[in-house]
Amino acid sequence: MSVKIIFVGDVMQDILISFKDQIAYGSDTQSQIKMQGGGSATNSACWAATQNVSVGLVARIGDDQTGKLIREGLIHPNLSLNLIETPNSRSGSCAILIDAQGERTMFPDPGANLFLSPDDVPTDWIKTAEIIHISAYSLLRKNTQNSIKEIILNAKQQNLKISIDVASSQPLIDNDGFNALSQLAPFDYLFANKDEAEVLGDISKIKLLCHNLILKQGSKESIWLSNNQELKDIPEKTKVVDSIGAGDAFAAGFLTSVIKKEPAANTLKIANNLGSHAVKISGARPF
Repeated sequence: MSVKIIFVGDVMQDILISFKDQIAYGSDTQSQIKMQGGGSATNSACWAATQNVSVGLVARIGDDQTGKLIREGLIHPNLSLNLIETPNSRSGSCAILIDAQGERTMFPDPGANLFLSPDDVPTDWIKTAEIIHISAYSLLRKNTQNSIKEIILNAKQQNLKISIDVASSQPLIDNDGFNALSQLAPFDYLFANKDEAEVLGDISKIKLLCHNLILKQGSKESIWLSNNQELKDIPEKTKVVDSIGAGDAFAAGFLTSVIKKEPAANTLKIANNLGSHAVKISGARPF
């Protein structure tokens, strides 16, 4: 199947630990525990597949039972998979604490994701795709940094639009995020939330990294800044189950709308609608 968007990055098995009371360190805290698929790039790919756009996912799994579960959980008619099984490696996993307000704290173990290679991206996909979307987790991580750089440079040579989700504030802090991103800038699209933007610097500085800066601000208005326009949209109020995957869904809604050539104002609204849908459900993915 030909694909319109290629998603590259982590695929994880999430362990969701929801609790209502204060954590009783050194003792027991009552909780609800659920296993579900995760990984920023994979989450976005799944949400994009629900928007009637053909997409492809490039990621690494281990040769373990978790890898089999991950593959089985990613079956969708609009989603093509190139999940490379890495010998003698465990699949990535992430423990996620979710408090009473739906806020999440993550403890990732990348596992096989550390072995991502430029050769993992199918050449047939490059020929048909219009956008390649990469989670900055992979770009900032020392083990995969060079592979992602090569993937981006190859995609630019093939005239694909480059989309980056800067992923999380702490990895940006730990890995000199602005300078790491600037080496490959400008990107066509760059997604950041409030905390991530604060780490990268003021808006004028961040805009040096991209042609289109899209600021995700949860329940507050999202902002799309480009060279010739500034658009804003306020998401509808909704009850939050948890916030896992909301930013990934937002990016998926935005990019699939670009592929469909939606009017600019609609693009931001569709992105917010998909992000709002994500917070209504438990976990990071729609399937």
